[in-house]
Amino acid sequence: MNISESFYSDDHFFVLGLCALLGRELIDAHFIIVDLDSTSAVHHISPSFLTLSGKEIVAFASSDAAYYKAEMFGSMTVLDKNSTLQDLLDFFMFKRAQSMYKTRRKLTPREKEVLSLMTCGKKSKEMASALGINNKTFYTHRKSLMIKLQCRNMRALQRFFIA
Repeated sequence: MNISESFYSDDHFFVLGLCALLGRELIDAHFIIVDLDSTSAVHHISPSFLTLSGKEIVAFASSDAAYYKAEMFGSMTVLDKNSTLQDLLDFFMFKRAQSMYKTRRKLTPREKEVLSLMTCGKKSKEMASALGINNKTFYTHRKSLMIKLQCRNMRALQRFFIA
């Protein structure tokens, strides 16, 4: 649901809450807000989207998976949906924090590479070959990703990261 062109979220209460806290005028004038937990909202993000808007893009995440998906798009500020009201006001009004989302589980550089390749929709053998590793090692990295990102199975991981 989009109340304005500044919001990309399916969560009506999230949008209304931010509008009530900050004011729609402030948001519309300076920011684009992306709810990373909203699957349809995330599909609007692309590298061209990030540069064409002319506004600061602020993303909200409540999970590590959502945070790492945002990280793959490049430079954007990611805030934790569970931030206090004071932290949010400090960020939007005074720019006191660059990013307030702290991951619970860190991905290794290799796991980030695997994740990046997985979003392209390639087959396992192609990804293993591109990384210069054998299939068994690739599956180990993928299993580690599933555990760290709390995805129960491959389908859940693919649903979240592949458009």
